[in-house]
Amino acid sequence: MSDSSLLIDRHDKGGIYARHGIPVYWVVNVVDKIIEVYTQPAGAGDAAAYAQRDDYPVGTAVPVVLDGTAVGTVVVSEVMG
Repeated sequence: MSDSSLLIDRHDKGGIYARHGIPVYWVVNVVDKIIEVYTQPAGAGDAAAYAQRDDYPVGTAVPVVLDGTAVGTVVVSEVMG
């Protein structure tokens, strides 16, 4: 969950996760009431980043995908409270 750490979660942590090949990571953006889902890590070192970002606002559900298989969903409004 991010409020004051939103930029760190998006950029600093995103670069670290991409550099290590983490296939998917989520940022629960409480400021804008969306869940940001980052996929397709690429690059190395300081240039590592995610090529794809999908935003899921309140009123939608985020697909939960494990090893390429959708196993369920998370309703955004339930996360945001």
